[in-house]
Amino acid sequence: MILTALFIVTIGFTLLYSFVRKKPAVRAAEEVNAENIPASKLMGAALGIGLLAGLLANAGGVLFSSFFIKQLKMPIKQALACAVVLSAILSIPGAITHWYLGHIDWKIALLLSLTAFPASYLGAKTAVKMKTPLLEKLFAFTLILFGLYDIFFTLFA
Repeated sequence: MILTALFIVTIGFTLLYSFVRKKPAVRAAEEVNAENIPASKLMGAALGIGLLAGLLANAGGVLFSSFFIKQLKMPIKQALACAVVLSAILSIPGAITHWYLGHIDWKIALLLSLTAFPASYLGAKTAVKMKTPLLEKLFAFTLILFGLYDIFFTLFA
């Protein structure tokens, strides 16, 4: 748990650093056309992130969004949207496996999804309306805070 949390904190600081040091004009000029990305780079990332997502049971959203932002120079709103779609797709095999093995507490899962579903919609709607520099910093700070929270409660709870 601590290594995962440190990894998330590192991603957050790396993203924050890149967001703070870049000017908007530079950011727009750096965007990469998807047709120019080598298939081997995408397949390597998909294999690595998919493996980590399976091991960590997190659907890979944070990992994919960070890859899209840092490696593919994708704008954050597009990166988050692509990561959400991939996370939904990647969660299917894991959910089926855990369902088959009887690991799912359906009462908790259904209760939480009733609350999380509308909250997720509200969060996505807010992110779309938010100015890009603010969303970038908020995303990076959120990763840092979640990682630090996890470290603290793993060590001291």
